[in-house]
Amino acid sequence: MALLKNILRPVLGSSYQATSGVPIQLEIEFDGTNQLSLIFRAPAASSIVIFDGDGTWTVVAGNDDTNVTHSSTYVAAGTYSLYIDGDYADITFLTIQSPENIATGRIDRWGSELPTLNVLGFVNQHLEGDIANLLNDEEEINFGVNNNAGLYGDIALFAGKTIIGFAIPGTGITGDFSKVCTSYSGFALIVGAKVTFDTIVTWDGSGGNIFAWNCDWTSTMVDNCLISLANGTTVGTTIKIAGTNAARTSASDAAYAQLNAANTLEVNE
Repeated sequence: MALLKNILRPVLGSSYQATSGVPIQLEIEFDGTNQLSLIFRAPAASSIVIFDGDGTWTVVAGNDDTNVTHSSTYVAAGTYSLYIDGDYADITFLTIQSPENIATGRIDRWGSELPTLNVLGFVNQHLEGDIANLLNDEEEINFGVNNNAGLYGDIALFAGKTIIGFAIPGTGITGDFSKVCTSYSGFALIVGAKVTFDTIVTWDGSGGNIFAWNCDWTSTMVDNCLISLANGTTVGTTIKIAGTNAARTSASDAAYAQLNAANTLEVNE
């Protein structure tokens, strides 16, 4: 019944305004040329209703673990209020593949109202809010939100989740990365992020890329990171933790030798 109402509402008027009843609302800045591509995954039985803000709306069926792409058809340059209705609670994967700085929106209810969302990719956009509001019961996350300056919060909130990918440069996200890295199993991009590495843990970063330069880490943090990666017998990984980070010390000599022999390693000496 809720879906039927959502479909019928545009018929009742010439325009459809975003309401507080849906959690995913985005302001889209269309430059007159580059359209929005919104990519999602949802079960095949789910119907996602996308209102582009120009008077058009589309009912798109999910396709289980296969990406589904919705592209806008804006004509005139301007700002459009896009929002997602229908079975949005079933969305597991949501990303935008469009020009930089096209989308603005808040994440305040995404975790609580999208309980199975565990892949989020909004790079170089304007998402805003506390990342605590992205938390749900999913055990895995893939989180690509670099250069969304309005995002903030403590990275340690994701401790215990399996991190398939984590990209947070250019955000206001802070906290101790050593609290979440032990369940990491993919790509870590924290360049320039104001996170720390306060504790020595066992971190197997094998097979991914770990880019953590320009984080202003102290020598102790650098040592902690190297020793943690060595403890996890990390191999076949590109590890870059130089830039504005301090030089490592002799405390990490053994870890450095082990990692340098089995990985591509860049660290200040």
